Amino acid sequence: MRRSLRVAVALLALAAVVAPAGASTATGTFLELDSQPGDPLGGGVQQMLTPPSSTFRAWSNGEDTFVAVNSPSGGWELTISSPRGSGQLVPGTYTNVARSPFRAWGQAGLNAISPAGGCNTISGGFTVHEATYGPYIPGFGYLRVITFEATLELHCEGGAAALLGHVRYEDPPDVTPPTISELSDLTAEAEDATGTNVYYPYPYASDSIDPNPTLSCEPGYGARFPIGDTTVACTATDYSGNVAVETFTVTVIPPLEYTVVVDRHGQVDTKTGVATFGGTITCSRANSYAYVSFGELTQRFGNRAVVTGQFNAYEQFPCSPTPTRWTRTVAPASGKFGGGKANLSIYGAACFMRCFYFTIENELALRAK
Repeated sequence: MRRSLRVAVALLALAAVVAPAGASTATGTFLELDSQPGDPLGGGVQQMLTPPSSTFRAWSNGEDTFVAVNSPSGGWELTISSPRGSGQLVPGTYTNVARSPFRAWGQAGLNAISPAGGCNTISGGFTVHEATYGPYIPGFGYLRVITFEATLELHCEGGAAALLGHVRYEDPPDVTPPTISELSDLTAEAEDATGTNVYYPYPYASDSIDPNPTLSCEPGYGARFPIGDTTVACTATDYSGNVAVETFTVTVIPPLEYTVVVDRHGQVDTKTGVATFGGTITCSRANSYAYVSFGELTQRFGNRAVVTGQFNAYEQFPCSPTPTRWTRTVAPASGKFGGGKANLSIYGAACFMRCFYFTIENELALRAK
């Protein structure tokens, strides 16, 4: 795969430190610019930008390497690219240059943009003194830039005055662990005596250098949690080996206990044939709620006929340790219900943090009224 190398230095806002003519720094991270009188880019001004007043960043995707400098009053962008088709940029001098985006096959790239603007055509060259790279950053295919140093001479629009530059970047050691998003304790209700599967809000990890730090939590998302308190530990690791650990607690409470009672007797209106029946429901926790949602009432009259009626009633009502009454009314699909025995099927739910569903088959006696 063809691999070109470009160094982009973006100066966005930081007050420049004026350096005397010929000033140079042998080590560290810096950008030094010496603009000769008549140079339209730098206006004849010497500038030096260094940390900590300027923030430098550098990375490489295997084809391009970027070094960026943020400052309060800059506005510069400097690009150095390997000759197109030559592979990785290595130390050496490059004089056959053109603006980086428009360089021809075998031609190196050099480009500068200042607060005063840019150039349509350029000439000059650059010398790479050092370029070393570290391992790939997992997930993004970026190479770490360990060191990069180059000097350059750029003439804008064929002018005699030059912009002279000296840039050096040294990768600072990564000793800062990743950051894990805020974690909150949570409570879940068990399905049964074994606990429940908990799908907690999964956190995310970020890092100032590694764009994709690894993150894992134990017990894992969706794991079975027993009744009681369980500590979940989430661990984030960046590619430099820095580790962050955050924890939260999952509390699983016992499942809701409930009792549904159906009255042994119901009533039937002999004029309309409509039956009414009811009962009570009790829940082990206050602030619970319940439904006796739908069901069917069937009554057989000897060998003559079967009368059936269905009801749907999704009304929610409170359920607590004190028994709560419920009633339902059902009209027959045809014919009439009458006094005597009937078979009742009801379906419902008792709910707190989750709903527990029940089905009851019951025989009751309908009394005429």
